[in-house]
Amino acid sequence: MPEPTVRDHLRDCLAEVAFPASRNTLLDAAIGHGDPTAVQALREIPKRDYADLSAVFAAVSAEDPGA
Repeated sequence: MPEPTVRDHLRDCLAEVAFPASRNTLLDAAIGHGDPTAVQALREIPKRDYADLSAVFAAVSAEDPGA
């Protein structure tokens, strides 16, 4: 089975988040989930509100093209 991608980590951690959500809300969810991969990815995205998970994925991909 392949290693989980950053998107997989984010999808799992943010499944219960109500969007739109701020970066801080997203970080709190990832920290609460105990996922350091997701936490690191979210720390690197701009501080703003995100409309949905696709917007989070786009921001992470912009910061880390390999995500």
